[in-house]
Amino acid sequence: RCVQETGINAEYMGNGILQCLHKILLNSDLTSTIGNYCLGQLTKFANEVQRKKQSVEINFEKISEALIKINKIYQSEQNVDGKFTKRASLFLEVVWLLIKLKQTCLKVDKPNVYLDAEKDLGKKVANLAIVKNALEVFEIERSLSNIYESREILMDAWTQSKPEELQAESKIIQSPHPYYQGPTTQKINLPYACKAEFTFSEQSTIIKDEFVGISSDSRFQDDSKIVTMPIKKKTEVCKVVNSAVYLHLGCKGNEFYSFGRSEEGQLGINIQSSDNNQPTLIESIQSNQIKDLKGSVYHTVILLNDGRVFACGKSKQTGLDSDSKVFKQVDVPEKVRLISCGLNHTFYVTESNKLYGVGYNSSGSLGLGDSDDSVSLQLIPFAPEKQIVRISSGWGQTILALEDGTLWGTGENYSAQLGIVNGEASISTVRKFTQLNYLQGLKAIEVSCGAYYTIAILEDKEGKRQLYSCGDNYNGESGQGSTENTKKMKLMDGCKKVTNFKFVTSGYRNSVAITDEGHIYVWGEQRATGGDQAVKTPTRQKWFKDNGKLGVSASCAYQNAMFLVQDKKTLKKEVYGMGYASCGQLALPTEVDAYNQPKQPEFFKNKNIKDVRLTNYYAGFVWTEPEVDPTSRETHAYKCHITGEEPIKGPLYVDIFQNGKTYSQNGLKDTESKHKVSPILLFIQFYYNKDKVKWTSYDESFLQDYVGQDLGEDREFNGYKCNQCQQIPKECLYINAAKLAECMCDSCVKEPFEGPSSMVPTIYYRFTKYPNKEKLLPKLDMVDYSDKTNQYGVYVTIVPKYDKFGFEYLEQKYKEPIDKFTNQMSVFTMEIDKMLVEILTKKAKEKNVTAESLVTQQDIFTKQDIENQRQLANIPLSLLHKRLFILNKINSLVKEIQKYIDFSSDQGQFRLIKLYERISPLIYPETKENIAETIIKSYVNMKKQNYRINRLLAQVKATEGKVDNLGKFSIFGQIFRQASKHSYSEMCPYGTDERIFRIDFLNEASIDAGGPYREAFANMCKDLQSKTLPLLIPTPNQRNNTGLFREKWTINPKATLDIHQKMYEFFGVLMGVAIRTKHYLTLNLPSIFWKMICNKLPDLSDLDAIDRFTVQCLDDILNIEKKNVDADTFCDVIDQKFVTFLSDGTEIELIPNGAQIQVTFEKRKQFVDLVIRKRLEESQKQISWIKNGLFEIIPEAVFGIISQESLEVMICGSPQIDVDFLKKNTEYCGCDENAPTIKMFWKMLKSFDDLERSLYLKFAWGRTRLPLQDSDFTQKHRIILISSDDKQLPQSHTCFFQIDIPKYSTFDIMCQKFRLAINNCEGIDTDGTRGIEVWEDEEEEGEE
Repeated sequence: RCVQETGINAEYMGNGILQCLHKILLNSDLTSTIGNYCLGQLTKFANEVQRKKQSVEINFEKISEALIKINKIYQSEQNVDGKFTKRASLFLEVVWLLIKLKQTCLKVDKPNVYLDAEKDLGKKVANLAIVKNALEVFEIERSLSNIYESREILMDAWTQSKPEELQAESKIIQSPHPYYQGPTTQKINLPYACKAEFTFSEQSTIIKDEFVGISSDSRFQDDSKIVTMPIKKKTEVCKVVNSAVYLHLGCKGNEFYSFGRSEEGQLGINIQSSDNNQPTLIESIQSNQIKDLKGSVYHTVILLNDGRVFACGKSKQTGLDSDSKVFKQVDVPEKVRLISCGLNHTFYVTESNKLYGVGYNSSGSLGLGDSDDSVSLQLIPFAPEKQIVRISSGWGQTILALEDGTLWGTGENYSAQLGIVNGEASISTVRKFTQLNYLQGLKAIEVSCGAYYTIAILEDKEGKRQLYSCGDNYNGESGQGSTENTKKMKLMDGCKKVTNFKFVTSGYRNSVAITDEGHIYVWGEQRATGGDQAVKTPTRQKWFKDNGKLGVSASCAYQNAMFLVQDKKTLKKEVYGMGYASCGQLALPTEVDAYNQPKQPEFFKNKNIKDVRLTNYYAGFVWTEPEVDPTSRETHAYKCHITGEEPIKGPLYVDIFQNGKTYSQNGLKDTESKHKVSPILLFIQFYYNKDKVKWTSYDESFLQDYVGQDLGEDREFNGYKCNQCQQIPKECLYINAAKLAECMCDSCVKEPFEGPSSMVPTIYYRFTKYPNKEKLLPKLDMVDYSDKTNQYGVYVTIVPKYDKFGFEYLEQKYKEPIDKFTNQMSVFTMEIDKMLVEILTKKAKEKNVTAESLVTQQDIFTKQDIENQRQLANIPLSLLHKRLFILNKINSLVKEIQKYIDFSSDQGQFRLIKLYERISPLIYPETKENIAETIIKSYVNMKKQNYRINRLLAQVKATEGKVDNLGKFSIFGQIFRQASKHSYSEMCPYGTDERIFRIDFLNEASIDAGGPYREAFANMCKDLQSKTLPLLIPTPNQRNNTGLFREKWTINPKATLDIHQKMYEFFGVLMGVAIRTKHYLTLNLPSIFWKMICNKLPDLSDLDAIDRFTVQCLDDILNIEKKNVDADTFCDVIDQKFVTFLSDGTEIELIPNGAQIQVTFEKRKQFVDLVIRKRLEESQKQISWIKNGLFEIIPEAVFGIISQESLEVMICGSPQIDVDFLKKNTEYCGCDENAPTIKMFWKMLKSFDDLERSLYLKFAWGRTRLPLQDSDFTQKHRIILISSDDKQLPQSHTCFFQIDIPKYSTFDIMCQKFRLAINNCEGIDTDGTRGIEVWEDEEEEGEE
């Protein structure tokens, strides 16, 4: 259609196709068909240009216009449900090809020249998100499209293999041992490097309250890292900018404290008492990482700068797997940029503008509609086109602001706290995010929710930023001057003359606002505002005004507030508390119930405060600035004798010939005062011990002894060179007072430099005249000016890392060894690399580590590993090990590009999926599983239901031999019937160990805290692999007791009723839930099943795995001539018609009327092929039904990524029970692992076979398989010893994975009691009663 509209011939190559593309890109009906056509034409064009090696004149203006417009569409569509939509992926691939085309046109004669985005594409276009992403794809694609010729992959592997040549590029930095107190900064030059790896030696030690800083800039702002005690053997990686990184020693600050009450663990410290009156350092969180902190009565959440989220307190409000008294990471699918906490809920806003919620949806608090249930972390159905820029939650309400300034709210509105009305009438609850649509002409700048009210700063068209409010006003919390609730967001008349508010925060019934000038306004409940009664309009806080304190930020909670202010005179930040303080939540003495005036906590008086937070009720947090930035540490407690400024900010100058007068840098710029300043001064940048230092002083008459002639007209110090830049110093010369042979110029001395002197707090002599070389000033001992610590200091090795630009530098410098490495790698092929990946994967599995991490270890391969691999036998082991670095790099690049691949797309010729498929054999299983996990976690939708299960009914029916053909009485059938009444798409939880429903076992007095749920899963698996259900049947190998895998069950090809289809779909749902939650299904299914689920073609080996007898018969028929049977005698020996038997024993015809047609010698191959095909396809229909259910829970794209082996493990877990692995994840109560009974227990468990170990797990945990890795244990295996009693059985608590073991007298008695328990104890029965409750069957069409 677009071709016709533009009148362009579809075969035309050139600007025409680009103009056509312009229309296609902007077409709202863009389909993959049109897109593939367009990509095809574009690729054909690009390949033609590249093939002819000719430059083509192309007008990209139209495309640039299109890119700018589609960039908005792309950004809104690029992570819907956590993945790129087909249209966004298509856009990206079009841009990718355009860039490839343009590079071809621009770099025809220079194929290895990299694209300069801004220069070649234009700055405006180059900064578009779609272009940046496309460039990223473009660079990675270039490396992966030909991995055996990629210089980037090869060079990365060479550097990772740590060749001797690279040692010359590394740096070793040593501080003085012991080192000096006070911060120092050293510059480390690393030419052409992109990153630097810092590794601290075994000896490295620093003072406990200090840290070592690493950063990309001297001010500790870019890519800053902090290394705290103990630092020995620690490794950090830092970005290199302008060929340099910086090491900061002797740094302080970077502390994170909590104080107050911690009944629910919301302080993040593991203390026994409920109150924490003194601030406690939380070492697990570094303050420079904190971006935001929010909390409420039951929980606290921290957002870090890198997008990670940590939380403590109640898990139901945070998304943690369990309650925690210490901060633990919350597993959010993407990086987070905003957080908000309500009373019982939390929101996370991700970088892609998705909104996730967790907690209770009471009154619509989460915006999830009518349900009031608690929910695990899930995606909220609110997808605005504009970015969410602010979000705040009160007790039951949440309001957010978009970048267009609109406000949207959800939750409780009983007190009009949302300001959402229907006409003029209030609405009690709002259950989905709804716009406050009456605020035309006003733009939200800030928003803050209190308990039952909301405050906002809104900006009008004139730029006035004023306070607005809605909601409860009983104590003046809405600031409207009355006690009546404010139904709609309304201007606060009492402060309408103030038009430059920039900050607002609200607590239970009080608020604080701050203006551009730092004026602090308070209102609300009297304790928090310092008055005898409530303050009903915003009023400037008098104490702060009178004492010269300017507001920086504040935080309000329950009848109190904390303020971060800056002193006008000293410019130092200080923290103050006011209001209710009896639980220590203001870090003030608790003898006073409430403070009516701001009071500074003694603990924080000498701290460099960064920010403060109070969370609702009784918890407080303060974190400090890292004192690394020279601007924060170069403050000298002296007065400038020229300008009068005090303290002196920046370098300090001391006039030793004028009784130690001190000057600032600004003072020395005062030209009128220069004659008053001596030509020799001391120059000091570092902070030193003022009480200890006594400056050297000389009589002014001796000055001429130390200076020579004046500078010439060029103002240069000829005869001197700066040790750093090697230039002649101009205007000023600085000589190291401790090393008189070392001199610096004016610019170098004021910046960190490379060399040992930078690690010492050095004093310099500053000359503005030539020094007298005949008479030098005396050396100064730095110990007289700065104390030494009692610690060793640091010994750190810095290894540079390189990207493509650094590789060019290395290739020129180390051409010979790199050429040698290239030749060594040339022996490797795809086939050899596949073998290496298989061996590496096997080794990693044996060691329970990742393949990627194994590469860094020495001696991975042994001769035994490769002796059976002919192609590997002649390659040295050392070379095989080097090759692994290339495989690691390939996997690293796949991780980077995977988010752009549309795995669900048609596998067209031009899609990235083709690239993935081509290199798939070289991708580690763990990489594939991580990709699959990312896709799975992108969709979350959970609505938990309650199911009542009558196990005794199921048991009675099974004993009678009844087959539950319609899914009515078996446990599988009972759960299926109840689950099918709801949408399966609501059974998509996010977290490991999440339960999709609650189980009530009738007449068993069970309380489902996890045990009954797991038991139900085990029971359903037992039903599936029994005669109780018609869905699975024993394989012919099992029935005939022949061949391998005789324990397997396979699909019943005879189960074809409509109800069977629904039951198979539910079976698929359970498989999907197992993948999501790691509640593994104890299923023994053959390889053909897993291959068909993964869309892989089964073969004869898969048929052999289920029906060895048939395969043998087919082999005999196909190769019967080996038994001297020919065409004449074939029918005498083989009496076979064109029929075969399916797995259930049903006979079917292979061709029309096949039961009447004899198989002949000539047609025997046709017969064999037909049997194999029919048997491999016998369960296609049932498999498709299972996949329908599975795809409701797991995105279909996942199954194009993972192997059938990985899929089986993801659903069924590892069939082997590793006792040592279980022991590693065990904790003991009231005993330890050396207790005699405990030793006896582990000996017993190791003596059990896999079936008995599986039964033990089921008895103790309700599961039959262990998790795959340590992190998957949501509960540790817990053992408690109870009284000695040889008659007593062990007791289990499946909800808590706990086993109570009597102290048995002998090993044999323990084994006997455990075997009795694990084989017979299946009921969850606490009251001793059993019974049958009538289960009302529903009417169902079909046959029993």
